[in-house]
Amino acid sequence: MRKYLPTILGVMLAGILGFVGINQVAQSQKQPLIQITPRNQTPKPLTLLEVWEIAQGKAHSWHADSGIANINSVDHPTDNKTDSALGVDGRRRAWQAILTSRSASEELWITVWDGEVVDVTSLPTESSLVALTKPSVDSAGLVANMLKERPDFIRSDGNSHGYHFAYSITEQGQATLKIAGRHNANNAFLEVDASTGRLIAAQERAYDQLGGVLVSSDSGVTWKPSTLIGKLVKSVYADPLVLDSALAPSVEGSTITIYATKDGGHNWAPVSNLPSVAGDWPMFVASVYPAGQQVIIVGTKTGVWLSKDATNWERVTGLPTGQGQWFAQVTDKSTFRVLVSVTSGEKVGLYASNDLVNWQLQKAGYFRLSEAYDRSSVLATDASDETAKATQYSLNDTKDIALPSASIDMAGDFSSMERVVMRKSSGVASGRRQAVTDSAGFDIAHLSASPEFNQTNTLVAGGFRHGLYRSTDAGASWTETLANATEVVPGSGEIWGIAYLSSQNVVAINGGILIWKSF
Repeated sequence: MRKYLPTILGVMLAGILGFVGINQVAQSQKQPLIQITPRNQTPKPLTLLEVWEIAQGKAHSWHADSGIANINSVDHPTDNKTDSALGVDGRRRAWQAILTSRSASEELWITVWDGEVVDVTSLPTESSLVALTKPSVDSAGLVANMLKERPDFIRSDGNSHGYHFAYSITEQGQATLKIAGRHNANNAFLEVDASTGRLIAAQERAYDQLGGVLVSSDSGVTWKPSTLIGKLVKSVYADPLVLDSALAPSVEGSTITIYATKDGGHNWAPVSNLPSVAGDWPMFVASVYPAGQQVIIVGTKTGVWLSKDATNWERVTGLPTGQGQWFAQVTDKSTFRVLVSVTSGEKVGLYASNDLVNWQLQKAGYFRLSEAYDRSSVLATDASDETAKATQYSLNDTKDIALPSASIDMAGDFSSMERVVMRKSSGVASGRRQAVTDSAGFDIAHLSASPEFNQTNTLVAGGFRHGLYRSTDAGASWTETLANATEVVPGSGEIWGIAYLSSQNVVAINGGILIWKSF
């Protein structure tokens, strides 16, 4: 089965079965999408077998030899997400199916809402797709039966809501029906034999004891492990006032733990745990200093949280409800301007504040944020817009600017485009004479510029399983300094974050690894 990576808008099956929504796949593959306006406005939740009949009818009208390769339920846009009964009876309003045909060079993805096919898209065929036979087991009554054996298996309440269902074939060729939910606050599923209804597997997504922080004391030339290893560390943020200090959030079971360093990233100690209501997946952490007092601010899937004493936490009430995904700040060390990108909920957009209390919407949309080497300004780029433009925020000014090239995020000196180093969808580029010079042929996950960038022209970059790199000519050329981060700190090999804590001390995160384990 094709496994697509979820986007920031992913809502499929709590993210645990490897799919994303059909509309997102169509957009990413840039294939034409047939959109059909639903006629039925009345909720009509269906079981798996009821959807099978609809999908089978579509398959027969497509090709004589076509069949169904997969069926899975998804959230309907108008589902009551707080309804504790969602999916309990085996019925859902929204379903998706993949149709395959031996005589076709494409596969057909369809979406069913309330008994109607509302979306159809054609994608290049996946040779491993196999047509399924009609299951003997329906989703109706399945949850109640399985809860007798696994009473601690609960509904999802994250990227998707309630119990969801997926009918597919395993790598071993067995047709199974999966029920998606949660166990111990982790994404989980129960797998049932589609011919007998017998429970054959119960697994939850857990974090292996891998990943952590590497540290360099010579501006990225050599690397060694810090004391924060064997943990899934999500990000790192250098303190804007205190040299060689930083914060990093770690996922530990169902809790987010904040770690701090005061010696340039060599040694780390836990300083706070967020409440369980904050969730188990941090997006960012940062230090902000209103009135000269440190405030820790953390973005999670449930919103943005802050603590003034590293003990008591509260949700930032001035921001709309939704995932706080990206953060940046402009500061001259006495005043600040904070920017937060909220990427879920009803009021998605970029918000700014000068006091962490009053927030103003800057722009609607999904905005990535990049800080200048000295935090004198921030560049915001629309994650859904591939045009070469950005909005520049300083303490007292906001202006739209043209970029030499479309960029995911940036580092360097933002006062001149010739001093901006850009991370593109593939590789790194530096802005020279308003033209882009491709300066590295490796895929970059993160960039960080030295706090003495204007004197040393030094940056460090981390790749998608391509090691760590260093530039001393403002991004014009790069030298690989570590081929594989896992050689120093075991992990995924993907760099999840980089930060200079001083002119010589720089840290990098080797990503952790998610595994399936039985429960």
